[in-house]
Amino acid sequence: MAEMGANYLSVCHYAKRNLSPHYNKRTDKYGGSVENRARFACEIIEGIRKELKDFPIFIKIDTEDNFEDGITLEGLIETCKLLEKAGVQAIETSGLNLMKKNKQIEPFFLERSSAIANSVSIPVILTGGIRDIDTMNNVLANTKIEYFGMARPLIREPNLLEKWKNIPKLEPKINLYLIPIRELWIPKDLIFFSINEKYNSL
Repeated sequence: MAEMGANYLSVCHYAKRNLSPHYNKRTDKYGGSVENRARFACEIIEGIRKELKDFPIFIKIDTEDNFEDGITLEGLIETCKLLEKAGVQAIETSGLNLMKKNKQIEPFFLERSSAIANSVSIPVILTGGIRDIDTMNNVLANTKIEYFGMARPLIREPNLLEKWKNIPKLEPKINLYLIPIRELWIPKDLIFFSINEKYNSL
């Protein structure tokens, strides 16, 4: 992977639905308990780890799915501990967008992401609803979250981070409710970053 120019490998949507009891109705060793539902993702990570040795492996998971029989906070934390034990080196948090009456709740998944960060020893990357420097500084100051993931603002303005260096209070041009966005690959150094210079080596 490194020879190909990759900085890390991310395990994403292929595995994460198995973690939710709402979607995972299996009755074998890959369904039922939290440990069983996490088994598929953990086996993928362990298999990759055997091949790639020390190469960075991240995973993107849903922190909540808004179903009554879906992801619980207790189950989420237990899952993240299992993923860390399997060899993941960072957890990116996501989920269903939390909107109420066309008003953005920002950041979307902060509460549960913070709980994960308090429970594991690997970095947690908060994604969803990150729109300004003040929000990120507040998260850095009041939680153990150290990194942020951004997609839509950088798709709308690829040079937004450079603009923020010069004008920290600049409001991004992104309009969350009017611009449909497909998933798009963006280089790691644009998506994952920390305001704190101490953590720029992830």
